Amino acid sequence: MNIFKMVFFTILCFCIFSIDIGFADEKYKRSEFGSWSDEDGNCLNTRHELLKSFSKTAPKLRSDGCAVVSGSWTDPYTAKYIIDPTLLDIDHLVPLKFAWEHGAGEWTHSARKLFSNNFLNLLVVDRNANRKKGAMGPLDWLPPNVSFQCKYIQSFLYVLSVYDLKLSTKEALG
Repeated sequence: MNIFKMVFFTILCFCIFSIDIGFADEKYKRSEFGSWSDEDGNCLNTRHELLKSFSKTAPKLRSDGCAVVSGSWTDPYTAKYIIDPTLLDIDHLVPLKFAWEHGAGEWTHSARKLFSNNFLNLLVVDRNANRKKGAMGPLDWLPPNVSFQCKYIQSFLYVLSVYDLKLSTKEALG
């Protein structure tokens, strides 16, 4: 897809999914989204399931099998190749605070926990890049890896649409 089609698609999606909103009268609290879960009961929580799934090489697990201690990953945000899982974060593509401010503040706790642990909204990324991103959306932050920026915007918009999260008119028009 050429850049003009991508820009048109992005603008169209922002317009389709935008309305003026007034959600989240209550202040955002990270705890409202719960913690990493172990849905399949194999003792690997969401973080370690993702590390295991996205490792480019066979990951090594801790002796009890409940944590990934080594592997190799390519961070889509920076294109860095990383072999130490302690240098990685699991990023919420649509940050939890952003989601809260765009509709998730109205959800039940269990719905927020499912959102927080949904692989659709999670990426294995460089810890420093993730912390620079913080709770920002694509108008305020884009991955430094230019070749991933369009995919990032597309994925961000897709998660918004799946969860019926609404952008303000200002956000939609950029």
